[in-house]
Amino acid sequence: MDKELGKKAISFYNKGHNCSQCVMKAADICYELKLNRNALNMCEGINNGQGVGSVCSVLLAGIMVFGLLFDENDTKRARMLLLSECCDKYGSLDCAVIKKWRKNGKNCEDIIFEITNMVEKIIDEIRA
Repeated sequence: MDKELGKKAISFYNKGHNCSQCVMKAADICYELKLNRNALNMCEGINNGQGVGSVCSVLLAGIMVFGLLFDENDTKRARMLLLSECCDKYGSLDCAVIKKWRKNGKNCEDIIFEITNMVEKIIDEIRA
């Protein structure tokens, strides 16, 4: 199956899903996770840095995807790779800071796309 996580996440984002929901819904399709509605509902409160500009919700969703795909050790490794790459790119893990990198200034579409591409790359690396 074609794993274009970023493109699928943006599609869900543009349909009104919040930043963490769109990542989980895309991952559900790309990685055949078979998530039920309750699993997706858990993301309803995880958006916009938990509403206070704290840790980016796209990162949190990515880490949750790692937990669904990998054992504990690989999940921790994937998490550290993602957080490190995000810090290198944006200088922070916080939504309030990362939002300043938005290309269009209005929504987080490009941020979601870039971070989900990081997630997909890490998944591919660990699975290799």
